[in-house]
Amino acid sequence: MLEALSKMSILSSNLVPIVRSIREQIPALFKTLVLLLGDRTQQVAREFALVIMSNLSQTGGNEGVEIAHQLANFTQVISLLLKFLEDAEASAANFALNATWRVTARYHLTYPRRNSVGELVSTCCDVLLSL
Repeated sequence: MLEALSKMSILSSNLVPIVRSIREQIPALFKTLVLLLGDRTQQVAREFALVIMSNLSQTGGNEGVEIAHQLANFTQVISLLLKFLEDAEASAANFALNATWRVTARYHLTYPRRNSVGELVSTCCDVLLSL
């Protein structure tokens, strides 16, 4: 369900219908998303939670303001978003260290698949800015 909601909320044209259809469940959804964001053992769910919070908080008009206010009402959300940024930074540093090791070990640079850490950091900052 997280993946489906995450993918549907990427398109800005889907945001208003999503918000209107789940208006009464938004506090419960945000409570679950904040819990998932804090669970460092479930990285995939954590990333989906971040994407959903980011996309929903960027809903246009009054709905977007209401969403951002509801999300900001969770006292832990800002500290969890900052913790996510710290974890992303640590992951990027680890990635750079491993990439350096591969260069040293093989004497040539191997390009791994596209790194999404920068995209996740950007998404996290979008959520923080909307609050």
